[in-house]
Order: sequence, then C-alpha cells, then structure tokens
Amino acid sequence: MSAICDDFERSLRFVEPRAAAMRDMEAMIEKYNFNKVPALGRQFKKQSKPGKERVVLTGTTGALGTYLIALLLQNDSVEKIWALNRGSSGLMERQRASFEDKKLDTELLKDKRLVLLKGNLVDEKLGLDMEDLDDIRETATIFIHNAWPVNFNMRLHAFEPNIKGTYNLLDVAASSNAPTGPPRFMFTSSYTVGGSVKIAARLLETPLATEVVADAMGYGQSKFVVEKILESARASGLVTCIIRLGQLTGDNISGSWSPDHWFPRMVATSLSTGCLPDVIGSVSWLPLISAAQSIIDVCMVLPSDLPAVIHVSHPQPIEWAQISSWVAEALWTRGGNGRQLPKLRFKEWAQQTKRMVSAHGLSEVEKYKHFPFTRIGGMMEDFADGDEWMRSQLTSIGVEPFTLKHLDISQGRRWCPSLRNVPQLGQSHVIMWMRYWERKGLFSNALVPKASL
Repeated sequence: MSAICDDFERSLRFVEPRAAAMRDMEAMIEKYNFNKVPALGRQFKKQSKPGKERVVLTGTTGALGTYLIALLLQNDSVEKIWALNRGSSGLMERQRASFEDKKLDTELLKDKRLVLLKGNLVDEKLGLDMEDLDDIRETATIFIHNAWPVNFNMRLHAFEPNIKGTYNLLDVAASSNAPTGPPRFMFTSSYTVGGSVKIAARLLETPLATEVVADAMGYGQSKFVVEKILESARASGLVTCIIRLGQLTGDNISGSWSPDHWFPRMVATSLSTGCLPDVIGSVSWLPLISAAQSIIDVCMVLPSDLPAVIHVSHPQPIEWAQISSWVAEALWTRGGNGRQLPKLRFKEWAQQTKRMVSAHGLSEVEKYKHFPFTRIGGMMEDFADGDEWMRSQLTSIGVEPFTLKHLDISQGRRWCPSLRNVPQLGQSHVIMWMRYWERKGLFSNALVPKASL
C-alpha cells in the first residue's frame, strides 16, 4: 500500500505542473489571440511579390540578427532595412561591435538602405515616431521578428512583455497600406517547443498542441504561445511563417557562439570538474550564418507558397561523441601536457560536478563562476534523466541527445536552397568555438587554469 501511495503522490507532482503549464499557456494565447481584431482578413488586398523588398528586422545586435542584417545588406533584392532594437543610445556602436565580434565587414553598415531605429515593442506604436511608423505601414514587405531573450531560467509569465511585443508588431503589419498587399511576417521559433522524444521521435513541420509543450521550459512555452498567435493571425488573413530553428552554433571563421549558452557552459564546467560528459545521440547543430541565410531564403518565397511552419537545422547530423572528441583534443592541446580529460556518462559527470562543488565549499557566486553550467536551473538533472532514458532505449543513431526531438526539415530543404548545401560540422568549427570562448574569458575561472589555446 505504501508503494502505491508513493506512486500516486509522484503522479500528482507530475500531472499538476503539466496541467498548470497548459492552463497558463492557454490563458496567454487567449489574451493575445489575434482573432480579437474583427474582420481583419477582409481588409487585405491580394498580395503580389514586390520587385524590391523592404524589411523590418528586430534583434539585429544579437547573434542571429547580426548575420541576418549582414546578409540582407548583401542582397540586391532588398531596397530598405529597418533594424529595430531596444536601447536608448549607441545603436550604431552596438551594431558595429557585433559585426566585429563575428568578423563581418563593418563597411556594410554605411549602406544608406539601413535605418537603425530605437524601439519598444511593448508600446502599441513600437516606440517609434509617426514618420517611421507610417513609412513602415506604407511600404514594408517583410517582417522578421527575431528579438527574444535566451534565458532558460525564466518562467512563461516573465516572457509576457515579449509576447505582447509580438502582438503589437503583428498589429502594425496588419495595418499595412503597402501597394503590394500585407507584408509577410516571419517569427524565429525554437526546437525547444517540441517536447520530449518520449512522446514522438520527430517534430513535424506542423502546428503543435498545447500538451506537447507542457513539459518545456518557460523559454519554449513562450515561443509556443507566439506560434499560436501567429496561427490566429494567419487565419485572419496575414501571411505568416513560423521558422523553428534547431541549436545554432558559431561558424569556422569567427567561432562566435555566446559563452552564456548551455554547451559552452558545459565545456567550461568540464574543465573544473576534470572530465567531459559522454552523451548518447547525434546533433543537428547549424552555424548561425547558415541559419540566417536559410531564413532569408524563406523570406523570398512567394506569399501564396509560404508554409505555416518551416524547420531549419543541419541536414547532416553528427554524433555527439565526435564533437566531444574534438573538444577533448582542443582542451588537451590547450593544456600543452598531460592527458585528455576522461569521459563519464552524463549522469556520472553531473554527480562528479556536484561533488567538486561540495569539496571546494563554494558559495553560490563562486559555484556559478567555476561551474557555469550549474547556473541553468534544473538543466543538469533534466539532461541526466534524458541521457539515461536514451541509454535504456539502446539507440543513438539519428536521435538528438537528452530526449530532444529531431526536427523534420522536409519543408526547410524544399524552400531553403542554401540549407541543402551546408557542410557538415567539422573539427575546424570546434577549434574556432574554443578559441572564441578563450578570448571571451570563459575558461579563465577554471579551477585548474591552463595555457592559452
């Protein structure tokens, strides 16, 4: 009887958070449902493909946004770009710094087609003056909504300003008076909406049901809510496309991959722990510049052909074990002597990390400094559970690590010519990531400092 009661209590702890998460998401979807705009579809004219594109792009100082703006400026079919970012000042300085970080040509930023705008999406008028807002309403042909905080510790409600901002951006697009008809509206969503392979092995390029996302982190839930808002906008007559992106990485030129992301944190933590995690599965990680080019490919699709959902991830997955071996070799080269870091299955690696934290008697601040992966709340435990489940299934080929779903990219291959020809990740990519993280000081807090890469 005691065992039955324990099982019942465990099931309640599992079901209730799922039920609460579903209620929260559905309430947010209803609050920002775009069908609240009456008879919107009847206001729209028939859309034709313009001769030249005029693009509204959000989040251009971030990693993906920087590549997007660079590629748009090199595209002869683009006539104007409004780069809409938060911040009170220094937009050009921030944009230039991001270009330099990624070794992009800063001369592109002198192009007169580029208009840098300080905005606030939470404001119904996007924080813009009427002249700029009217210009966008009268002439914009494409909206690419790329701005979103990457924070796996935030819960859904903390993303509400971003969700409201998306609604406001859609509202501006819906008020278009462009002679070519309503603009196409692209939203960069994420593989994190997909839930676990325990439900289905592959995430299809179709709309999702709420229960699929119930176990996702707040970040994934927030992206899902926006997906549903775009679905309602599409039903109202707007031409929308949800572009779900897989894990994005640095390229093999600059290596630029934010040290704040989970994989760099994992590598840095491994230096202090003294071992690397061995993980089941293969990864479909895509360099940022390739993802940006694929998004632009989607933008150039005829409105009548544009699917509701497109996935963009690497068409040639590579085993985690191979990536890990290259990381181990780079770390060994960095050390200049001794042996490569040993590998432990992820669960044991997580336990070793916790033992090291305890043995050093670290404060919370010191723990995050020396073992930065521990800063991402709950991820270590979730990854350990996911890897153990994967091992119990006795499979790794063609399956993403940690029970993450593999993205079906049938539509991505069809509509993104550049995606079909992306080279497979190689050792040169890993070397450049490691050098970039070294320059950014990611490894400077390792408990056993090493020589420079």
